[in-house]
Amino acid sequence: MDLSLCRGKVAIDPATQQVIGGDVAEQTDRVLRNLSEILEAAGSGLGKVVRSTVFLKNMTDFTAMNGVYGKYFTSAPPARSTVESCAPAEGCPGRNRRDRAGVSGREEWEWEIVSLFALCS
Repeated sequence: MDLSLCRGKVAIDPATQQVIGGDVAEQTDRVLRNLSEILEAAGSGLGKVVRSTVFLKNMTDFTAMNGVYGKYFTSAPPARSTVESCAPAEGCPGRNRRDRAGVSGREEWEWEIVSLFALCS
């Protein structure tokens, strides 16, 4: 059995290679569409995801992220950890952002999938 690992995915528009604007719901949708395409190219898909880790910039965005996430994982959702990587109240120091979420120097991101494991057929 093969396993695909996708990691460090933020809301990048494939056409422009730029992080999209918008709220957490829009960014969640973009990340999951990108991941779906990556996994399909690897012979897998979102339906075969067994584990994911989501880093949110602020946990107050959890409900919005989770609402969109649930539309992509409708039956038997994968095991998931969701953590806050950089609370605005903490001042979001660059070292924290880079070391924990892998997006050094980018203020426009709201969330990131740090790792996602999926079975390949």
